[in-house]
Amino acid sequence: MASKYSAYSEARSIARKRLERLNEAGYVTDNISFPTVKQLKERGISPGSALRSVEQFLKAPTKLVEFRKEQKASV
Repeated sequence: MASKYSAYSEARSIARKRLERLNEAGYVTDNISFPTVKQLKERGISPGSALRSVEQFLKAPTKLVEFRKEQKASV
């Protein structure tokens, strides 16, 4: 049986990699970060609540290609 935190951990990993790519490309990311599973447990944050937060970020245009397309459209 998978841990109740495994879905969050996987989504967090994807989000973290997207943020790294955006930073490397020179785009501002407003110092966004997602807590680790250990931090969630320490703070008493439910995995479901944390997962919803990460999924909301992932549904936004956060892929580098999407971000660039948004930038071109706003110019």
